[in-house]
Amino acid sequence: MDVATVTATTSVLSAIATLAVVGRFWARKLKKQQHGNDDWTSLASLVIMWALAGVTLKGTSMGIYGSRELDVSKPNEDLEMKDVEQLISKYNFVKCILLIAGLGLVKLSVVFLYRRIFKVVKPFHLYSIGLIILLSAWAIGFLLANLFQCGTRLWALWKSNAAMLRYCKASAPASYGFVVSDIVTDVLVLVSPIPIVWHMKVSTSRKFGITGLFALGTLSTAAACGRMYTFLEARQRAKSPWQMESELAIWALIELSVAVLAACLPVMRPLFQSGNWVGSAFMTRPSLSHHAGQKGNEQWVEINNV
Repeated sequence: MDVATVTATTSVLSAIATLAVVGRFWARKLKKQQHGNDDWTSLASLVIMWALAGVTLKGTSMGIYGSRELDVSKPNEDLEMKDVEQLISKYNFVKCILLIAGLGLVKLSVVFLYRRIFKVVKPFHLYSIGLIILLSAWAIGFLLANLFQCGTRLWALWKSNAAMLRYCKASAPASYGFVVSDIVTDVLVLVSPIPIVWHMKVSTSRKFGITGLFALGTLSTAAACGRMYTFLEARQRAKSPWQMESELAIWALIELSVAVLAACLPVMRPLFQSGNWVGSAFMTRPSLSHHAGQKGNEQWVEINNV
């Protein structure tokens, strides 16, 4: 993966995610709706994605991404080979922090959107609260694991290669845990509205339409799977640090940008068309019945306009 590819991919992904969030806020304005937690968390995730893109572009200019090797033979090269591993670790540290924060926010944005769309029955209300707590704990936990990989000696990663090797723990176990749990939490979020949708009193075709609209989040899950495959392949085949970090950096950007896009697309519906069978499913305010666990006690749920 050369420098031009990394730079172009980073720029395109950043533009797509930015347009998605702008479209989200514009759709809210068109429908004269107030901005909610789902909108602000999606905006925050976009800002973090910009930071991640900036780190990737800076790393590319330094030769960390988009290069098979770092040319240290040039007279103006200020890096020695013994410092290369430390430099890669620094960029990887910042990249991981940004990715964890960005994904945590965008997952929360989707859950907040579900809570905004549905006047939920008690089981879904409790499930969504549980998801919010789980996702918050997930993001905070991995953030702390990365921040304190050198214990309380936070300076070790930035001081010297010797200090890093002495005080910092191997990040592989946490990395494995993160890539797997990332996919698991995606699935937990994606399946959460399905029972509500399929209890709605609308035609089967509309149920499929609404399910498909929410299932756009599978794009992010697919990107997470791609990142996990790249991570595992890089570990098993022992790729060069430059090649491995380039591929992982691009997959991190792909996952976060696609997640932002997928979180915004349902809200952007008014910008495209409102008379098709998918859009009308949200406009007709269908209701559904759901048993709340007590015999004879039936509650009703309506879908609000997105």
